[in-house]
Amino acid sequence: MRKRADIKCYHCGEVSGIWEWPAQAPPTVGVFRSAASQHPTIVAVGRLRCVRCQGSVYLDEVETVVPQPAIVLAPARRGRPRKLPRLAS
Repeated sequence: MRKRADIKCYHCGEVSGIWEWPAQAPPTVGVFRSAASQHPTIVAVGRLRCVRCQGSVYLDEVETVVPQPAIVLAPARRGRPRKLPRLAS
């Protein structure tokens, strides 16, 4: 399980991105996803600044994220699909 929070600015209130970290660890080191680019970056939370005004930021709306299992579909079969049987009327 992981935890996720918004990175919000104290000065302008802008949401700069999303911060994710393991649920059993403190949020000091994690993965930052910028709201503009969505590219993950591993950085310490103390080094983050607001994208808009370079002000100090805080973690807001912390939530627990449960990973969803991957859905595996069987490969398609070759050939023409079977006809459906007609129902007697």
